[in-house]
Amino acid sequence: MVKTSTEQKKLPPKFTHTLHERVRVASHEYRKLLIGFSAGGLALVFTSLTEKTEPALTPIEKWVCGVGLVSFGLALLSGLVAWRCESEKNYYWAHELNEEEGNKRKSFAKRRCSFTKKGHMAVRSLTCFFGIGVFFLIAYGVIRLKSF
Repeated sequence: MVKTSTEQKKLPPKFTHTLHERVRVASHEYRKLLIGFSAGGLALVFTSLTEKTEPALTPIEKWVCGVGLVSFGLALLSGLVAWRCESEKNYYWAHELNEEEGNKRKSFAKRRCSFTKKGHMAVRSLTCFFGIGVFFLIAYGVIRLKSF
């Protein structure tokens, strides 16, 4: 039987730090993986649109490729924004921890929270646009296979 949070003993700070570190590393790897796949998908779709193919692409195939191209491009952009927000968040967090004056600390904390929220939104966008890009890439493959 699983204990509820009120029934569990407090975990030692070192253990919770280890869990937070694992989450940080996992999210970093997740972003890196999706950004890499988005760049690959972008290249794949771009190649499909620019190479000469037999039979020629129909307007619907071009449209599907175009949506995939835009989706992977937006996923790539969202991933880069997420990385930038992560770096800004850590920058302001370090300043917040080092600052002794209360008002400046609050200012740094407010900026840190702002970049944290923007980063979460960017990661959600990365995931969403990547999923849309994969969907349209699969749709393109299915449509293309039916044309043979």
